[in-house]
Amino acid sequence: MNSQISKLALRRLLGAIGGDSDDLEELREDYLGIAPILAQRLAFAHAQGDRETLKITAHEFKSNARDFGADAVADLCEALERNTAAGTEIDQNAIDDILRAEEEARVSLANIDLSDV
Repeated sequence: MNSQISKLALRRLLGAIGGDSDDLEELREDYLGIAPILAQRLAFAHAQGDRETLKITAHEFKSNARDFGADAVADLCEALERNTAAGTEIDQNAIDDILRAEEEARVSLANIDLSDV
């Protein structure tokens, strides 16, 4: 699974926030803090059979991940959101894939030198 961060997405985000690299760093720190929480919220909602929380969290996580170019996470969350809304049974592998992709993307994002963006 490719959970690398898209520098193009980071450049777009930087442009959207007015080009301030300090603001981008602050946003990155926010994402690095919230991503594992969202991943664990997905895991907990799945374990509890809470499809509404699963769908809402997948949507929120998809949007956050897409902003930072964590495309593997965003794509997996999009599929989860779509399948949950359609009433499709969600197996544990879907959740495990998101947890792995989130960790890989978070490590990748943490290691990016934002001055290269």
